[in-house]
Amino acid sequence: MYAALGTNLLAILEDRVDVLDLLFSGELAADYYEELAQRGCELLRSYLETLTHKNPSMRILEIGGGTGSTTRSILDILVPNNDNETSVPRYGSYTFTDISAGFFEKATVRFKDHVDRFTFKTLNIEKDPLQQGFLEEKYDLIIASNVSQQKQLTSSPPDWDYIIGTTCYSKTK
Repeated sequence: MYAALGTNLLAILEDRVDVLDLLFSGELAADYYEELAQRGCELLRSYLETLTHKNPSMRILEIGGGTGSTTRSILDILVPNNDNETSVPRYGSYTFTDISAGFFEKATVRFKDHVDRFTFKTLNIEKDPLQQGFLEEKYDLIIASNVSQQKQLTSSPPDWDYIIGTTCYSKTK
């Protein structure tokens, strides 16, 4: 990504190349977010494994799923790939959200093996989720990573734990 940006820097500064087109036309942004997500989720591995041990049918909401990089890293933890036995998902449902439905087509293909547990919905976290069709207290874990909608994410919801890094909220019971 840095090489592509550096090579096109003059054109970007002169407005001859749109930086977002450059990042999203290929896999540059997806690769970058994938690496960030893997690093962040590795830090959360023990926490997520403990949560799923306690509640293997956990209901998960991801805010700002975008390219699916964090989703992929989370699923690598929640669905261990063990060659000696069948992998059993350690979650009940996963709601993948973004402010726009623009990422859903690729995400549906990317996570096709999980389609029976996945829901794709738009969510603008700066607006009331209840007014957008989300139910109160439906989720056991809320994940927000690299979310540009920061207004509502600047403080933890009441009665929720806050994990620094890849932002995760876990409802305490």
